[in-house]
Amino acid sequence: MSGRRSERAIILAAGKGERLLPITAHRPKPRPPVNGTPILRNCVQMLGTSGIMRATIVVGHLGNLIREELGSELAGVEIEYVPINDYLQTNNIVSLWAARDRLCNDVIIIEGDVFFDRGIFDRMLESDLINAVAVDRMQEHMTGAAVSVDDQWRIQELVIVSESGEISKQELWKTINIHRFGREFMVRNFLPEIERTIRAGITDEFYECALARVIARGEAVLRGVPCPGVRWMEIDDPSDYAAAQVLFLDNRLEETRGAITHDSITPSRANPVQGSPHGGQDLFVEEPFEYLGVRPFINCAGVRAINGNCRMLPEVEQVMAAAANRFVNLDDLMLAVGERLSMLMGAEWGIVTAGSAAAVALSAAACVAGNDPEKMVRLPILAQNGPIALVPSDQRFAYEQALRVAGLAVRSVTSATDVERALTQHDVALICVNAMRERGSQLPLGSLVPLAQRAKIPDLVDAASVYPESPDPWLGRGADLVVYSGGKFLRGPHSTGLLVGRRELVEAAWLERCAAPVTGPTDEGRKGRNRRSTRCS
Repeated sequence: MSGRRSERAIILAAGKGERLLPITAHRPKPRPPVNGTPILRNCVQMLGTSGIMRATIVVGHLGNLIREELGSELAGVEIEYVPINDYLQTNNIVSLWAARDRLCNDVIIIEGDVFFDRGIFDRMLESDLINAVAVDRMQEHMTGAAVSVDDQWRIQELVIVSESGEISKQELWKTINIHRFGREFMVRNFLPEIERTIRAGITDEFYECALARVIARGEAVLRGVPCPGVRWMEIDDPSDYAAAQVLFLDNRLEETRGAITHDSITPSRANPVQGSPHGGQDLFVEEPFEYLGVRPFINCAGVRAINGNCRMLPEVEQVMAAAANRFVNLDDLMLAVGERLSMLMGAEWGIVTAGSAAAVALSAAACVAGNDPEKMVRLPILAQNGPIALVPSDQRFAYEQALRVAGLAVRSVTSATDVERALTQHDVALICVNAMRERGSQLPLGSLVPLAQRAKIPDLVDAASVYPESPDPWLGRGADLVVYSGGKFLRGPHSTGLLVGRRELVEAAWLERCAAPVTGPTDEGRKGRNRRSTRCS
């Protein structure tokens, strides 16, 4: 769109933006930047590129900062300011009325908290419609002003949709809060209704309510201008603001977006576009990392936890989605899962944990406290001569902290003699082997198992970074407990782990996850058979 146009833009930017706190703690609501461009600056720039060269901005809260930033001219647009003082006690109908001397013309009315692409203006201005409202397909989660239209895009009704869901949204179109009105409509219809409202002392309603009354009386024909596929976001709260950062990551207007014309879309054929409660395409659902301001990368480093492990298998995602909508007793579920893992891996039993580090921590707790609820609730044991874990010096690993969570001190051993000495001089709770470093170690699993069995001390193998096999080779070599990652080679959920091995130890590990709410030191509780004595509330 090129050439100077006669319309004047009226931008409403007086509000304090309390719902946008803390982002607006020290700046006006239209000033926060979206990918480096403040909301109001983007609006004025879009006006300039569309040939609308005059703008009146109604300011209130911290209006001086808006003046300082934009000045009297930006992107070729001449800017004037209309201040109001009662913005805290009134709504946007008062802001619009404050600019009434500029409203007796062809105008574009824009709310200052909308960040949008130029395509909105292109579609509004390329049509022959003088009295028009920019709209996008209403989604179930959207609120605010919306319209119903006939098959010629004539607006039949304007309603304010709240979160209560009292109004069906199926046939509605959400207003983008950008309107184009001709001088005759403003002078004969809209301004008189606003004046009647103000004079009646009604200053706390949206100007859209006045517009709705004009439409309801059939005084003029207004039409919707459909804008599906054009990016826009009304930024009312921090979630909107974060979503806008994602939506406008690429701030260039795509050529395909300008190819859709008003005549090529009908209300019945327009495609729904997902959105936030206050805006257009809901890309923050599809791009959750960008939503948080974190940049993804192409992973060429293999299955590392710090990088998010592996991508989940599609069938895993499907099962997770199905399971998320159902409720089961977790003890019953884990009993079934344990039997399944036993069958698949040739283990006595198994459980699923919240990551492999959690499996290591629960294993350590189980080796210290066993099935005794009284000992469980006293963990971690932080005595100077408390229990320890032995780890071969050439197999030390980063996640040893999981052993310390249960109160274990970690001691290095370099030979069988070191192990035997430690077993006689200390309270050894377990011997831990790192599967990735076990081959070629001075103390491979085969040399440790006989020592541990004579001392009746469990062997734990951390095989989180190893591909699981069936039957499990580590158990076959004499290990008592084996830990695997669910999010690496299994390609399951990233924050899951597996613990398989001797049933009494694995069951104790399962009881450890909620050992605090015990009923008392009953015999059954000590044996780990009274499930009610260890159930989480």
